This record gives sequence, structure tokens and C-alpha cells, in this order.
Amino acid sequence: MLSRSPHATAVSLDDDGTIVLHLRTQEYYRLNDTAQRLWTAFEEQDAWTVDALAQRLHRTAAPPEADGPSRTDIEEDVEAFVETMLEHNLLTRAS
Repeated sequence: MLSRSPHATAVSLDDDGTIVLHLRTQEYYRLNDTAQRLWTAFEEQDAWTVDALAQRLHRTAAPPEADGPSRTDIEEDVEAFVETMLEHNLLTRAS
């Protein structure tokens, strides 16, 4: 299970996206649209699996009647997001 780090906070910049700040290192990260959708999931629910995040993103990014990204593309995006967020200690992995 994945959770937001207690040392991470996010700030919405109106139409300019979202910035995530690591409170200890004072480093900040601008999220693209996909990363912003994934980060928002952690505001709605504390813990997620990679698969559950991919399912959620697939539902919101590709409604059944629209041609959207493939499930494989979405899974790759989620895995890249998770890897980056873990690397920068913005997400934590719970056992």
C-alpha cells in the first residue's frame, strides 16, 4: 500500500496545476495533469495500491465512450509516478 508522506503537502495553483512541497528538504515538484489526478486520489483516500490507482485513472482518463489512453499506457504512467514520488520521499510504502 502507498500513502502520502507526512512531510509532503500540495498547493493548487488555480489553472496552473499543483505543486508538491517536501517540508523537510524544501524541494518542490510541479505535477503534470496525470500526476495531479493521482495526487488528488491520496487526498480522497489515505492508502492505495498501484493497481487501484491505475483503475481509478483509467476510469477518469478514458470514459467508455471515448478513445483514451490504453490500460497499459495508464499502468506505465502510474508506475512512473509512484517510482518518482517514492524516490523523492513524497509517497511511502506501507507493509
